[in-house]
Amino acid sequence: TCTRCIEACPTDAITPFSVDATRCVSYLTIEHRGRIDPDLHAGIGTWLFGCDACQEVCPHNAPTLRSLKAGKNPSLGGDAHALDVLDVLNWDEDARRAAVSGTAMTRVKLDQWKRNALIVAGNLLSNEDDPPLRARIAAMAQDAGASELVRETACAVTASA
Repeated sequence: TCTRCIEACPTDAITPFSVDATRCVSYLTIEHRGRIDPDLHAGIGTWLFGCDACQEVCPHNAPTLRSLKAGKNPSLGGDAHALDVLDVLNWDEDARRAAVSGTAMTRVKLDQWKRNALIVAGNLLSNEDDPPLRARIAAMAQDAGASELVRETACAVTASA
């Protein structure tokens, strides 16, 4: 009779008796290699890697720190379990490797990190303007050297912001 996970799911991926992985923030931000439907961007919120919303509300689970939200502190440990979204947007492969070395987060490729960070940036901008962040997104949308995935996501975020 418990429905806490259904109510907590930010993308409505959980329904009674089923989970639609194609809507799950953890799947989208970790496993999915392609474009994320703009209709799901708002539900991703500030999750850069994974989502523990259903796990956090489940009365059968202990608290977890498996996921990573955007924040102002680039640390990965303890209460500062967050990365600065603008930093992630500026990563190169070496910076990605240094930031996630020794963690399961290495499975997310650089283009996926940037895609995720662009979506998070768009969500952050919908609440508060941040000119440097907005400028970085616009630059990424026009960057011929960026992957198609990154450019398309930047364009989608620019169009919605």
